Amino acid sequence: MKSKELTFKKRWRVNPARLVANLFILFCLVLLFLIFMNFTAGQTRGLGEDEFFEIIVEQGDSLWSIACEFYPNQDPRYTVSVIRDLNGLQNNPTVIPGQILNIPKY
Repeated sequence: MKSKELTFKKRWRVNPARLVANLFILFCLVLLFLIFMNFTAGQTRGLGEDEFFEIIVEQGDSLWSIACEFYPNQDPRYTVSVIRDLNGLQNNPTVIPGQILNIPKY
């Protein structure tokens, strides 16, 4: 006669202490995520209309010379990058005399 193996089904039981701990951890993670998103949104916020001024490009001007002229104490690479992004010059960074450029106010 073969012995029958007894199989026990595990029942799902709620442990109140573990439930509270898991909910607290979930709340902390959501809170950290919201703080992180708020911080990064503040860093990448676009420039409004009051945060730039317009100039007209003259003969012999380049983005580098404009960046050095308006912000002589800053790294021109960053300013040129901001000017390119602000004016949609990512594909063609060449400026033409008479062209109107938006320059950021720092």
